[in-house]
Amino acid sequence: MRLMAKLFWIINRVVFSCDIGVGASIGRDVGFFHNGLGVVIHPRTKIGSGCSIYQNVTIGGNGKTGVLNGVPEIGNNVFIGAGAVLIGPIKVGDGAIIGANAVVNFDVPAKAVVVGGVGKIVSKSL
Repeated sequence: MRLMAKLFWIINRVVFSCDIGVGASIGRDVGFFHNGLGVVIHPRTKIGSGCSIYQNVTIGGNGKTGVLNGVPEIGNNVFIGAGAVLIGPIKVGDGAIIGANAVVNFDVPAKAVVVGGVGKIVSKSL
């Protein structure tokens, strides 16, 4: 199975210009819109079910080890807009919305909305 995973990784990288690590844990019904064009996901990343990930999203490590091995853990039903960058050992809560081009290097509570070049929480739902 590792050979097949590696083959799919190569095809994705060449055809869609995306790099989704073969070790990434990705839940059911995760949508990669625009064919996942330009998406980069670290091999140790965990992504919950029902997430929507748009083009040019980077979900990666910060080069440090420790909590979550330095990579993001994304909850269920999270929306990640085009060009967003999620970096480091962070947790993104269920139902959160990460706006286009937001840079997120901090924990995001469930159902929060994050926008801005340097990400900033602009709303929280209960």
